[in-house]
Amino acid sequence: MVYKSLYFFLLFLVSLTVSADDDGQWQPEWLADGEVVVADGAWGVPKSQALAVGGKHAIAGTSAPFAIRAGLDVLNQGGSAADAAMTTALGQIAISVGSWVSYAGIFQMLYYDAETGTVQNINAAWSTVLGEKDPMSIPAPAFMTTGDMRVPPAGNINGRAVLVPGFMKGLEEVHGKYGKLPFAKLFEPSIYIAEQGMEVSPHLEGYFDWRKGSLSRLGETRKTLLKADGSIYKTGEIFKQPALAKSLRRIAKEGASYMYEGEWAEKLVAAVQADGGKLSMQDLKNYEVIWSEPLKTEHNGYEVLGSGSLGGRNVITALNLARDAKIRERGHYSQSGDVLHDMVQIANKSAFGGLIQADAGGGHSDAIVAVDQWGNVAAITHSFNGIWWGELGMVIDGITIPDSGSFQQAGVAAAGPGNRMPDPIEPVMVMQKGKPVYAFSSIANGLHYHTVTALINTLDFGMDPKSAIDTPSLLNPGFAAASDINSAAVLKGEYDSAVLREARAKGTNIREADMENAFWEGVGIVVGLEVDSEQGQVKAAAPYFGPGASYAR
Repeated sequence: MVYKSLYFFLLFLVSLTVSADDDGQWQPEWLADGEVVVADGAWGVPKSQALAVGGKHAIAGTSAPFAIRAGLDVLNQGGSAADAAMTTALGQIAISVGSWVSYAGIFQMLYYDAETGTVQNINAAWSTVLGEKDPMSIPAPAFMTTGDMRVPPAGNINGRAVLVPGFMKGLEEVHGKYGKLPFAKLFEPSIYIAEQGMEVSPHLEGYFDWRKGSLSRLGETRKTLLKADGSIYKTGEIFKQPALAKSLRRIAKEGASYMYEGEWAEKLVAAVQADGGKLSMQDLKNYEVIWSEPLKTEHNGYEVLGSGSLGGRNVITALNLARDAKIRERGHYSQSGDVLHDMVQIANKSAFGGLIQADAGGGHSDAIVAVDQWGNVAAITHSFNGIWWGELGMVIDGITIPDSGSFQQAGVAAAGPGNRMPDPIEPVMVMQKGKPVYAFSSIANGLHYHTVTALINTLDFGMDPKSAIDTPSLLNPGFAAASDINSAAVLKGEYDSAVLREARAKGTNIREADMENAFWEGVGIVVGLEVDSEQGQVKAAAPYFGPGASYAR
């Protein structure tokens, strides 16, 4: 099936309402009577709604239509783009059961403040642990050797894999500067999901089954994510997260300090140290969100802004290489094997900077773009930075703990003890005449190729965000990118066979993957916004996956 046939686009805004029941519990009135949230799939969203909405304010996201819908509620209630994006992120984590995104995770955000006309990069990425002096000896997962996420876990991961998270402190600081609604309100949808529960999907059952060994390793994790008898939750069963709900209520009331200096922080440090790790209370107390100006480059008359970390540099490097290769003048890469050959090299040369190793397949992030009624624009990617709970299998009061140090030893070593990690996350904002006209953010291992192709499609070939997303791209890189700049994978059926033959004749190793195998190759997802400030209109675009994959009905 041609990939672009799986996408959808909405240009209309839907009026939404929420209410509270007698005991103050947030209730989404747009859920039909008796309808439940599904872990991944329909997720309780009526058929008329999905992942992207547009109008005078808009939001788009890479997963969890229920959470996207909650973010739109925030916009409709007078919340800012920051409020909407962070509400959605909180909901995405609850719906994922902390399996690929986590409250103890990370994010990068670009935020345009319409009042000041400035763009800030908010870096809430990992920091390294002060006491870790030999990061290259941190035990690694099995896929580091095989390059294949389908192999069983190695079983040797321990607490040394835990890094210092930034997500919750970043959320609090973003809200403090750009939020318009009360801080606690952002947590209402995620608390609802945790307390009310959701129906287990085939995908979530598969994740539970695949990680059963890791999830059985520690007592609290078994209690949180498995049944009392140690078995996994099955498709159609209701999964609730009461411990998570309690933690979210504490954070909503007490702020991020609960996770960095409070009771939860103490529990995390004790659990990590008991498991051989070196995380300390000082590490958590020392964590600071980094605010900076974005990195910038000019491209075809536009100013492109990227994050100040590795991901932003990667995107800017790729765009500069595309300019030098005269991609725009030579024709579109999907129509020319010669240009496709160069695009593969450009993407791989700028992918990782040699500091962060890509995992082989599976999504481990979520991305969101939003614009509010005042013209503020948010582009965010938040991440677990690992795959489906990782191999550590640690949970603290319902909050999953990533094992991101287990496959980023080189990055930890490069950063040094107690410093910020290089981060491949790459939200992008495009400016013209000092105002945002496009915003993109993407997910997948490497968090790179889809952002670059969407930008080239938009800025060089004049496509709107929907067309830019629908147009064939490259699957995101696995380990091959570090060793073979001529290696790439594409989705089966996207490219004309003659184009692929021409690229292969130039020396490009292009593999075609069907949808199932493409998941393991690194199917990336990109979401986008187009802002017309003169007309007061925006367009939002997001991918749509049909039945059998994560989708909105």
